Amino acid sequence: MGKSEELKIAVCGDDAPACRETRSHAEKLGHCVVFEQAGAEDFVVESVAAARPDLVFVGCVHPEEEGLHLVRRFQDCQPLPLILLVGRVTPSLLREADDAGAAWVVPVPTDSAVLAEAVNIALLRHRDRRELRDMRERMARMRREFLHRVKNDLAVITALMHFQAGSCGNSGTERAILEGADRVRVISALYDVIRTSEDGDTLRLDHYLELLLSKVSQGTAAARGIEIAVSADCIILDGARALSCGLIVHEMVANALQHAFPGDQREKLIKVDIHKHPGDEHIEIRVADNGTGLPPDIDPTGATTFGLQLVSFLAGQLKGALTVDRSNGTAMTLSFKVPSAMTTHR
Repeated sequence: MGKSEELKIAVCGDDAPACRETRSHAEKLGHCVVFEQAGAEDFVVESVAAARPDLVFVGCVHPEEEGLHLVRRFQDCQPLPLILLVGRVTPSLLREADDAGAAWVVPVPTDSAVLAEAVNIALLRHRDRRELRDMRERMARMRREFLHRVKNDLAVITALMHFQAGSCGNSGTERAILEGADRVRVISALYDVIRTSEDGDTLRLDHYLELLLSKVSQGTAAARGIEIAVSADCIILDGARALSCGLIVHEMVANALQHAFPGDQREKLIKVDIHKHPGDEHIEIRVADNGTGLPPDIDPTGATTFGLQLVSFLAGQLKGALTVDRSNGTAMTLSFKVPSAMTTHR
């Protein structure tokens, strides 16, 4: 927008001399001042918004306090091109003003030429920010639509697998197909968590596994009177590692459900613990039951069943160590290292 084009200008803030000077320069440049009021109170924001200006000047004696607060209030109410007028410009103030949403910062006193250039820069920066915001919104909408379609596709695949299992006429084949459908559900649950994650690259492993195991608890485990107890730290992982962990936990729990409780044991418990070792970058996932214990002739690291082969394979993908304790029921533990950039807390 050129200098000759008339703009509707609002001037506000608690630096009255700066506001008066800015009004004078703006009118010399051919702009129309539609609002001018001293003060930095919150009601000024609504008054300025009602005037529908093209650009706002905020003059503040204490920009780090009242000035930045007012800038943030403007951005929350109605994002407008905004120029902050300050007595002294510092690198830290420039960063904070940019974070708050100011399009430019001008030291006062100033002159008409500097103000004219500041207006042009502020309008351009505001336009660029708006275009960037619109692009991010479009990307977020496309991401939501993509995840929704993936979820629908996975649901269709699961339904087809169940239909195929019911018509195959062989119990072994039927069981294998249904187990495959359960693994597709593990993938589907991952997308439920991704949809609610703050970014598309990482997610909360504890949220994912808790969601996954809650579905098992409400299904097969509940029908057989088996309790599944989960204890988990807040662990941030990328989607690929999280999926590997989800499949491993699913297979460990499924193995316990199938083999640990063959009789009428009174208390049937499967404990799932997901923790990060304090002081290092290792995550430990432990699935333990109080059942009869894994038969001595079954070695998960060299098993012939597909489920345990999958566990061993995925543990290798994570570069993790898989151990088994048969002393009291069965406890299978996976330990693996994660990059230091991924954070955890209790």
